[in-house]
Amino acid sequence: MLETKRKRITNHLRDNPGLSLIEVLLVTALITLVVGALVHLGIMSLRTADQSKKEGIATELTREVLETARVQRDSDTQTLFDNLVGVSGNGYYVLNSNTFSFVSVSEPTIPDANFAVSGHDGFYRVVNFELTDINTLSTWVKTYWQQASGRWDNVRSGTVLTRWR
Repeated sequence: MLETKRKRITNHLRDNPGLSLIEVLLVTALITLVVGALVHLGIMSLRTADQSKKEGIATELTREVLETARVQRDSDTQTLFDNLVGVSGNGYYVLNSNTFSFVSVSEPTIPDANFAVSGHDGFYRVVNFELTDINTLSTWVKTYWQQASGRWDNVRSGTVLTRWR
């Protein structure tokens, strides 16, 4: 009887070899590799979504400044041209978010509290007005923000304002 039982166990092991330790390790490594790749893909997706969101905010903040300049030009062209460019013919400005007026500043250094956008932490705007001729004011706006990696990024847009009245 013991001999029969031993034969049965031997035959069973021979017919059903099971998994070896190497096979188990290979499957575990493969699963770990796939899960790691999926986690990395998720992290990259979140970073891209955050970057797109910040770029969208920066674009809107940039447009806000250009629209404010256009409104001021339409309401009082002479004052806009005289006050913004002064004697030098060009300069750097920030938009006061409370009064929607442009305030002259020295050459920008980012980050600087003078250029911070009210209500939007981490965003900085720089406005430049340059008198290209007596009737033309070249304007550009850069809005900066810092990425999670520490690198600064920006959106830049510009327009030309003319004395059209």
